[in-house]
Amino acid sequence: MGARLSLLAPSAPTVAISSYVDILQSFQYIDLLNNPRFLKTIRAIDNSNGNLVIIKILIKPSSTPGGLQLDQVIELLTKQASLLAQFNHVLPWHKLIETDRAGYLIRQMLKTNLYDRLSIRPFLEPIEKKFMVYQMLKIIEDCHRLGIHHGDLKLENFVVTSWNWLMLSDFASYTKPVYLPEDNPSQFSFYFDSSDRRVCYLAPERFYNSSKESRGQTINDDGQYAGKDGLTDQMDLFSLGCVIAELYLDGEPTFTLSQLFKFVKSEYKPDLSTIHDSEIRSLIEVLIQRNPNKRPSAEDLLHSLHQKCFPPFFYDFLYQFMSDLNDNSLYEIPLGNSSISINDLKIDKIYRSFDKIAEALGFEYEREEQDNDSAFVPIKLNLPGMPNNYHIKPFNFSEKLGQASLIILGVIFSLMRSTKQVSSKIKACELIVAFSERINDECKLDRSIPYLSSLLNEFIEDSYQASNNQNTSTLSSRVVCTALTSITTLLLSCTYITPINVLMFPEYLLPKLSSLMALNYPLKEKDTIKVTLASCLPYLASVSKKFWMMSKTFKSENHLGASTNEGNQQFLINQDSANLPSSGFTIPKSQLDADFENLTFTLLTDSNPVVKISLLNNVLPLCQFFGVDKTNDIILPHLITYLNDPNFHLRLVFLSSVLKIGQYVGVLSFEQYLLPLLIQTLRDLEQFVVLKVLEIFNEFVLNRLINPKTEFNALEIYKELLVNSINLLLHPNEWIRQAVMNLIISISDNLSAADRYCFLYPLIKGFLSYDLSTFTWDSLYPCITKPLSRQVYDLATTWSLNATPKSLFWQQKNFSTLSQLNSAKKSVVSFTKNMGNSVYLPRLNSEVVFPLSNGNKSSVPLSPEDKQWLIKLKSVGLEDRDLWKVFVLRDYIYHVCRNGHGKSNSTDLSGFSSLSNTQLVPRNVFFDVSYKSESLSAGSRTTESNVELLMNPDDSISLRDFDSGKGMSNLLILPNFARVKASIQTVEANVFGELEMSHDSNGNSSHIGHHNGTHDSNSHKVFSVNSSKIITVNLKHSYTGYNPFILNYLNNLEFEPSLNNFSEFGNLVGSEVKSKLSKESAEHWTPKGILVTQVKSTQAGGEIDGVNCVEVCPTSEFFISGSDSGLLKVWNTAKLEKIITVLNPSLTVDLKSSITSIRFLPNRFVFSVTTVDGITRLYRVDVIRNKAKKITKFSKLTIIRKFELDVDTDGYILKSDFLVNDKQSLMVGITSCSKIVGYDIIRLEKSFEVQNPLIHGLTTTFMFQEKNMWLLVGTSKGVLSLWDIRFHLLVKSWKVQLKQPDDTFRNTPFAIRKLIALPKSYQLGTQSEASYFAMIGGSGESDITVWEVPAFECKQVFSSQVETPYVKNYSLIEISNDTQDYTIDSILESLEIEFATNDPFENENTPDNKSFTAFKYMASQSHGYFLSSTWNQRLILWNLTSIADSVSVNCEYETKFISNTFKRQTLTLVNEMFEKKKEPVKSGYKKEAYGLEEVSSNQIDAVRTNQDMVTDLGILTRPFEMAVSVDRNGCINVYK
Repeated sequence: MGARLSLLAPSAPTVAISSYVDILQSFQYIDLLNNPRFLKTIRAIDNSNGNLVIIKILIKPSSTPGGLQLDQVIELLTKQASLLAQFNHVLPWHKLIETDRAGYLIRQMLKTNLYDRLSIRPFLEPIEKKFMVYQMLKIIEDCHRLGIHHGDLKLENFVVTSWNWLMLSDFASYTKPVYLPEDNPSQFSFYFDSSDRRVCYLAPERFYNSSKESRGQTINDDGQYAGKDGLTDQMDLFSLGCVIAELYLDGEPTFTLSQLFKFVKSEYKPDLSTIHDSEIRSLIEVLIQRNPNKRPSAEDLLHSLHQKCFPPFFYDFLYQFMSDLNDNSLYEIPLGNSSISINDLKIDKIYRSFDKIAEALGFEYEREEQDNDSAFVPIKLNLPGMPNNYHIKPFNFSEKLGQASLIILGVIFSLMRSTKQVSSKIKACELIVAFSERINDECKLDRSIPYLSSLLNEFIEDSYQASNNQNTSTLSSRVVCTALTSITTLLLSCTYITPINVLMFPEYLLPKLSSLMALNYPLKEKDTIKVTLASCLPYLASVSKKFWMMSKTFKSENHLGASTNEGNQQFLINQDSANLPSSGFTIPKSQLDADFENLTFTLLTDSNPVVKISLLNNVLPLCQFFGVDKTNDIILPHLITYLNDPNFHLRLVFLSSVLKIGQYVGVLSFEQYLLPLLIQTLRDLEQFVVLKVLEIFNEFVLNRLINPKTEFNALEIYKELLVNSINLLLHPNEWIRQAVMNLIISISDNLSAADRYCFLYPLIKGFLSYDLSTFTWDSLYPCITKPLSRQVYDLATTWSLNATPKSLFWQQKNFSTLSQLNSAKKSVVSFTKNMGNSVYLPRLNSEVVFPLSNGNKSSVPLSPEDKQWLIKLKSVGLEDRDLWKVFVLRDYIYHVCRNGHGKSNSTDLSGFSSLSNTQLVPRNVFFDVSYKSESLSAGSRTTESNVELLMNPDDSISLRDFDSGKGMSNLLILPNFARVKASIQTVEANVFGELEMSHDSNGNSSHIGHHNGTHDSNSHKVFSVNSSKIITVNLKHSYTGYNPFILNYLNNLEFEPSLNNFSEFGNLVGSEVKSKLSKESAEHWTPKGILVTQVKSTQAGGEIDGVNCVEVCPTSEFFISGSDSGLLKVWNTAKLEKIITVLNPSLTVDLKSSITSIRFLPNRFVFSVTTVDGITRLYRVDVIRNKAKKITKFSKLTIIRKFELDVDTDGYILKSDFLVNDKQSLMVGITSCSKIVGYDIIRLEKSFEVQNPLIHGLTTTFMFQEKNMWLLVGTSKGVLSLWDIRFHLLVKSWKVQLKQPDDTFRNTPFAIRKLIALPKSYQLGTQSEASYFAMIGGSGESDITVWEVPAFECKQVFSSQVETPYVKNYSLIEISNDTQDYTIDSILESLEIEFATNDPFENENTPDNKSFTAFKYMASQSHGYFLSSTWNQRLILWNLTSIADSVSVNCEYETKFISNTFKRQTLTLVNEMFEKKKEPVKSGYKKEAYGLEEVSSNQIDAVRTNQDMVTDLGILTRPFEMAVSVDRNGCINVYK
C-alpha cells in the first residue's frame, strides 16, 4: 500500500464508526480509542466469550475503481499469525474480516502499552527496564528467526501485562509501506503518526527521494503482493534501538521526523547522557547506527551482552520461569472444582519453586539458632530453601543483583488479585515478605505495602456487603491476620521513607485498622483479627513515630530548598514535596496519638482476655510512643485492673509487662501505682503469679530502680517488700522460697554494711536456723529454716476453707481485750521454734502465743475445732517445734483461700455448660473381643495370580466357602458391605474377598434396624493382613441403644490383643516345676558328673553334624536341639530318670538350613528357630497328656508364624529372644550384618530395625531388660552398645578392658560370647534398685563377670583354673558412637577379613583366648547357679549361695573354690583352684557298691566328655537337676 491510498482515503468517515462494527454479529461496539485516517482503533466485546478485543478498521475508499482488494493481504496476515501463535510474547491478529466497505484486524485487548506504563506509579526500576530490554531482544530474535518483521516498532506497539511481561502487537509488515518519500511527509503522517507525537523510529534507509528514484512496496496500491518482503532485520533493529532509548529516557522521543532527517545528515545526535547505564547506552548507539550493516542481530546482541548488561539469571532461569507463568496451558484445573483458579496454581508454583528462585537470584541465608518465640511479629517464614522460622533482615544491595526480586514480586502482585483459595493468599503474603527483603525501602512502601493493604480493603468491603445482605463473608480472617503481620514486618524493616509516604499512617493505614475494628462479623474471626492487631499495634506505633520524625526532616529540607531555589536540580529534588499539600510535612503528633489512643483503648477494654494478652506481650513500644505522661494516663489505669481478672494467664502477662515498662514509667509511678497492687497480689491463689511478683521485686532492686543512694525512702520500700514476702520462706514451693532469697540477697547488695546488719538482719533473723555473717547464696540458703511440707500446707489450706464460725484461729479479730478480761481463767502456752518434742493443746478460749520474726509476740486463741485440726496436722508430719510456721503463714493462707474462692483460674468458659450440671449418668459397655487368624496359603492346592495384594484392613475379611460343609454359623458376615471383589488367591478350602462399604447399605441396614426394634452389636474387621496370614477381629458389645454416634464410636474402637487372644499360641504352662531332689541334694544341687546319656548327631551320609544350640522348655519336660545341617529335634526328659545308652528324639524336622538359635516364649510351648537362610519360624509343640498330666506323646510341631529377612541386605538372625509384656509382643534378634530387628509376632510385621555401628565389630550376643526398655549388645571386638528400645537410639558404647598384673591393658580385642540379664532377685549389697547382668568373653580370660546397672561397674568375677590369683580389675571405657570421629587410619587398623562360617567365634579360637564358650544361669527357691563350659570342654557349676560347694565336672583334678571380697573396690573374686589329680577307683570294689562318685570316676573320659568346643548349655529340673551340653562334634551329653 502506498501513496494512492493516502490520497484517496477520506479525512473523515461518511457514517458513524460504530456502524462498521454493528454489521459484525459477533462483536459489540464500546468506544473509539484512536481515530487516525489509516486504521481506526476500536474497543469492542467479543460476544462469544465476553472478552475485550481491539478492532483495527481500514475503511475502503469509495473512489477506487472496483474497490480495494485485500484477499492477498489477509492471506499473508493469516500465515504470519499462525507462525507467531507459538510464542507467548507476541499478540498476533486472531481474526481477519473483509467486507465491501472495510477490512477488520482483530486481536485480544490488553489494558496498558509500554508508553502508558512509563507514566504509571510505581515507576519502573532499572532492573525492570533491563528485563524489558531483554524481552524485546528475545521477541525480535524469535521473529527474525522465522523471517517475520514488524515494520513499526514503537512503545505503543509493546503491550505490557500487570507483571511487566511484554507482548509485541500490531505487526505492520503487510499493512504499511516499507519505503516512504522523504520529500512527502504526508505519507508518514498517514501511516505512522497515529499518536500525533511526530515520533519517527523508522530506519533511515526506509526513506528515499521520490524525485530521483522510486521504490517498490511489499503490497502495492491495489492490495497485490509484490512477491517478496521489503523489510529487513536491520530496519527493525534501528526501531528497537529508538524504543530502548525512549524507555530509558522516561518517554522522551528519541527522534521526531525532522530530527531523523537531520540525523541522517549528521546534523543531529540524540542526547543519551541521562542514561546512567553505560552498557545500555552502548547498546542504543550500536542499534541506531546509520549504516545498516553495522547493526548486529538480536541473537548476537544477546550473546555479547551476557554478564555485561544482562545478569546470568536472565538467561539461565528468570526468562523461562516468567514465560512458563504466562503459559496457561501448563496449568490444569481439576474438573468441577470452582474453588480454584489458574492463578492459585501459579502462586503455588512460585511458592514451591522459591528455593530455585533464591538460588538463581543469588539469595543467601545464614543458618541461625532455632527461634522458639511464639510472637506474631515479625512473621516467621518457612519457605523451601529457607532456614526454619526465618525473619527478614535489612539488606545491603549490590549493583550486580539490582533488586531482581521486583520482577517476581510484580507477578505475585498481579496474581494475588484473582486468587480464590485462602491458602494462596497466605502464600502470596509470605512470598511478598520474603522477596521484599531484597528490595529498597521505597519499593516496599510504594509496592508491597499497598498490595498487602488491598487484602484488608477486600475483607472490609466484603464484610460490609455481607452485613448489608445478611450473608457470611466469603473471605477468611486468616488472610487478614497474615496481611497485618506482613505489613508490620515490612514496616519494621524500613530505615527511611520518601516524602510521598509521609502520610502513610494517618491517611492510609490507621483508617483501615479502625475500619477493621468497627466491622460486624462473626465473633471467632473478629477475635482472631483483634489478637493479631493487638500484637502488631505496638510495632506500628513505633514505626509511625519514626516516620513522623523523618517527616520533620523533610519539612526543614523543603524550606531550605524554597529559600535557595538554585536551578532545576533543586526543583527536581523537591518535586515530590511540591506536589504534597502544604500541611503534608506538618503532621501534628497529637493526630497520631489520637488515632493510636482509640485503637489502644478498644483493645485494652476488650472482653476477650487473649486480646489483652497479645497487647501486653509487647507493650513497651506502645508506652514509648505515648511517652511517660500519657502512659500513666492511658495505659496504666487499664492495666492495673487486670490483677483482678479471673484469668490467671492475663495476670501473669501483665506482671511480665511490668518488668518491661517499670523502668520506663519511673520510680514515682512504680511506688504510687504499681507497688501497692503488687504487694496485694502476693496473696494470689496462683503460685506462678506470686513467683512473678517476687521476680519483679528482685528485678527492680537488682537494677537499682529503688536505690538507697538516690531515694530518701528506699529503706521504707525495702522494708515493705520484705515484711510482705519474708513469710513465704516457709512456703513449700521451692521456686517461691528461692525467689524470696534472691530478693534478700539483692537488697543486701544495695545496702551499706551498717544498714545490712541494723536494718536487714533483724528482719530475717527469725527465719534463720544458723547465724550468718555474709549475705550470699551459698551462705544464706543452708541457714534458712526448712519450709512446711506440701502435705501440711495443703491440710492447713483445707482447714482454712472448712473453718466454721466457731473457729477462733482463722477469725481476723484482735483478741487482746478478751485476753485481758479473762486472763485469770486462761493459761497461755508459748510456741517457739525450740519447743521440744511435746505440745500442749490449751483448753477452750485459751491462747497460743508465738514469736514473730521481728521479735514481737502474737497470740492466737484456739477453739476445740482448732485443736482437732492441729492434731490432724501433727498426723501428717508436722512436728511440735514447727507449729510456729503454720501461725506465721496463717494470714497468707487465709487470704489465698478467700481470694481464690469463686475465682476461675482458667480461660473464660462461660459459653460452655459445666458437666456437673448436665446430670449425665455414666453407662458401662462391655465388649466381647475375639481374634481369628487364617493362613492365606492353607490347603493342598493353591494358585496365586501375579498381582500385588492390595487390601484395606478396614474393608477386607475372610469368608469360608459355603461348600466347605462347616455351616453358615461359622461365617464372618458383614451386613453393611455391598459387594465382594474376587480375591487374588484361589484356595479350595478358603475364599477371600474384598468387601466395599456402601452408604446405601449402611443407611438401609440402619433403617431396618430401627423399624424392627433391633440393631447389630457385632462388628467385624481385619486386624492385620500380610502375604502369609490374615487376622480378623470380632467385636460384640453390650450397648442396646440406637444412638448412631455411640454405635459408630463403639464399632470403631480398637483393642490391642495379647498372645492369650490367639489359640495358635497355646495355653499358658507353669514355669519350671519343683525338681525331685534326691536326699543328698535336698538343700542345693551338687552335680556328680555322671553321664546319663550321650547322643551322637550325624548327617545322612555319616558326616559329623555339629549341634549349635539347645533350649529347655519352660516346664523342663523336654528340650530341643538344633544342628548345623538344619535338623530340629525334640527330646523327652522323662526318659532320663535312669542312665540309658540310646535316646531317640520324639520329633524331628529338617529345615534344610543351619540353625543359629532356639528360644522359647515365656510360659508357653512355643519357640522360635532361626536359620542361616534368613527365615525365622515359630513352632508350637503339641503334646498329649494322661490323667496324671504327664506327657505321653509328642503329636507334632505346628508352624504358627514365619518371618523372612533379605540375607543380602539384612543378613540372618544369629541370636533371638522374646520381649512380651502388656503393651507388645516382640521377637528381637541380632543379625549377621550387625542389625537389631524386632518383629511383632502377632501382626507378623517388622516393628523396628536399627544398625549397630559396624566399626564396633559384628554383633555376637545381646540381652534386654524388659522394664527399663533397654538393650545391650556385645560384639566381636569386645564392645558393649546400649540401645534404648523405646526410641531406637544408641545411647552409649563401651570397650571391655582388663587390667593385667603389670598395670597394662591387653590391646587384642576378644569377642563377647554371651550376655545374660540377671533377675531382680539377684542382689549384691544394699542397692535394691540396681540390676545386674553377667558376661563371658571380652577379655580372653576364663571369667564370668557380673556388672551393676546403671553404674556399669564390675562387681563379681568368677575365674576358672587360676594358678596365681590376682585382682582382676574389669572396666568399661566409653567410646564414640559417631562414625565421623573415626579416621581412615583407625578403620584400617581395626579392619579384619573374616570369612563367613556357621561359627561366629571361629576366628576367636586361638591359644590366647580361653574364654568360656557357653553360659547359663538358673535360680531355684533359695539358690542361684552359673553353669559354664571352659575352653577345654569342662563344665563348672558355680553355686552362688555357697561358693565352696561349686563343682567342676569332667575335671581330672580335685578343685576348690575360694571367694575374696575387696570392700574398697566393692569387688568379689571367686577362683577355681586345682589341687591334685583324682585317684581312680580300685578295681576290687563291687559294682553294686559304687556310689555316684565312683560311677562318675570310672566312666571312660573319652566317652563322658565333649570332644569339641561346647556351643550351648541347658539346665533341666525334671525329673531332677541335670546339665545338657552340646558341641560342634555333634554330641549331646546329659549330666547329673
